[in-house]
Amino acid sequence: MAIIRKKLWPKWFKIMKAGKKNVEFRLADFRIKPGDILVLEEWNPVKKIYWEKSKEKSKKSDQS
Repeated sequence: MAIIRKKLWPKWFKIMKAGKKNVEFRLADFRIKPGDILVLEEWNPVKKIYWEKSKEKSKKSDQS
């Protein structure tokens, strides 16, 4: 099991946290396998810092 951390800008993080978006499309710059955990962390692109917020998603199978 691997933990994969990715930046998510505040606008998209808030939409995802509110449940209005449950998928994040990205270039295939990393591999993810069943059992891996994707951690989307809120990133401030102006200050170039992470906020304290994050959202974890677990990859259950090849279909999700």
